[in-house]
Amino acid sequence: MAEKSIFEQIKKQNGEGFAKAIRAYDSGIFDVPDIVNIVRYAGREAEPIIPYLESLKKVPIEKSTPYKDPIELLAEAGYRAWYADTMDKQNAISKYFAPGEELCTFNDPERFRRFHIINAVRHDADKLNRTDFYGREEREDTYGTSVLSIQILKTGGFISIKNRYNHKVSNPDNTFHSNPDNIIHGLSYALKEHFAVDFSSHLIMPPPEYLLVGHRLVRYQSEEYGIYVSDDCYVKNGHIYPIDRDKEILFEYFILNLKNKTIQNLFPTVESFAPILQDEIRDKPLQVLKNKSGERIVTVGGEPLLTLKGARLIGLNLPTTKSIGSQFLSFNKELRHFSAPMLEHIGSSFLECNEKMESFRAPRLKSVENYFMMHNNSLKELILPALEDVGASFMRFNRVLTKLDLPALAHIGDKFCSENDSLKTLILPAVQQIGYNFLYNNNSLEILQLPVLSHAFSGFLGENSSLRKLLAPKLADKGLYCLCWNKLFKTDAPAWKSELSPDRILPTPSPKPARIGHRNIKIPSDRSENIRV
Repeated sequence: MAEKSIFEQIKKQNGEGFAKAIRAYDSGIFDVPDIVNIVRYAGREAEPIIPYLESLKKVPIEKSTPYKDPIELLAEAGYRAWYADTMDKQNAISKYFAPGEELCTFNDPERFRRFHIINAVRHDADKLNRTDFYGREEREDTYGTSVLSIQILKTGGFISIKNRYNHKVSNPDNTFHSNPDNIIHGLSYALKEHFAVDFSSHLIMPPPEYLLVGHRLVRYQSEEYGIYVSDDCYVKNGHIYPIDRDKEILFEYFILNLKNKTIQNLFPTVESFAPILQDEIRDKPLQVLKNKSGERIVTVGGEPLLTLKGARLIGLNLPTTKSIGSQFLSFNKELRHFSAPMLEHIGSSFLECNEKMESFRAPRLKSVENYFMMHNNSLKELILPALEDVGASFMRFNRVLTKLDLPALAHIGDKFCSENDSLKTLILPAVQQIGYNFLYNNNSLEILQLPVLSHAFSGFLGENSSLRKLLAPKLADKGLYCLCWNKLFKTDAPAWKSELSPDRILPTPSPKPARIGHRNIKIPSDRSENIRV
């Protein structure tokens, strides 16, 4: 009856699938003390954490007679082993690890102070070849297990056995299921007696995206500056803060109160999103719907406002917003659809870290400041018919953009669309001035038209390996390294309409004042130290 009661509690709390998965794998997990509270915030998928939950069963360590020193037992298993009680001894095995696969232990000067460590090396470890593999399958082959680091928390309760593959494969910190007896029988008891510390012979750390807070598991969906967020709680300073799901919605690092129509920012930095959302929802009816994909849609006045997948914001519509300040969702990585039909101005670092944007609609947008969607790598088309001014690093590092339509754009900051791999043709009919490293390192650009451009700073079109046609008849002032390292483009009168050769280093012209539409966009003086990517 007790097991059924626990089963029903977990079923109600985490879902029927979660409870059934545990029962099907090992019903003994239901006997773990306080298991209901342990998984309260663990989400609704049990499979990823079943190995961890199983480890909580505290499998007894079989007593061996007579007791042997762990070093002696490892020698019987074919290993040369030593106690690592200094930094040098802790890192003495680093030479056996392939580049990029070193243990994080090697960078932790306090590890040997917090953990009892035994490093073990097979006699033939330096003769074994590493095997290439694909994916992240588990690896406990001869190479991987020829070098081991057994680490036991000095306060007890945790043991980890690490191998040579480190995090290039699944569970490298759980080699032999972190059970020393799987190396040689009796080693678990020997370690327990030698170090006088109790530990579970199977205890492992939770998988990625799970946080251990005290004895509770929390499945989080995002983390910034030590704040972990799921859709029903957040963790800050080691404490779990649940939300009232009947009236609150937690997403990114914001809490939207549907009853009071307020939004709380959990993030300890300036962020312009909260006040903008507050203006959008003020004195308007809010409703939460679900679509067929299980995504939650928050509507304001009957119009979609937020689209949420768990705690992640994936869709945003701002129907009345005209201006956005700096740091707007600058740490968001998952937003995929953005619409703001009345928007005219965007501040700096707008969606700077976003990687997933697929559609962006802002037909009245006139100006954007620095770092606009600088790391986005999903947006293939961007059409902004009213845009006039852009700051530095506009759409920098986007490698999939194939269509860029900016017919009104007149003034451009530094590093505009640099590092793009897919844009083949670009026509900017109104551009008059641009900053340095304009379209630098665009590997696919073939045709560029700048019919009214008069001034370009350093690095203009540098390293464009596919450029074959350039129309810039009014370009009189070009900075250092203009068109440098272009493999195909050859200047001729019909294309360039200028007698200046791109392979000449021209005298640096005196900078002309830029007519910029807003105060934060600056075009620097043309100095050699600005020639960088």
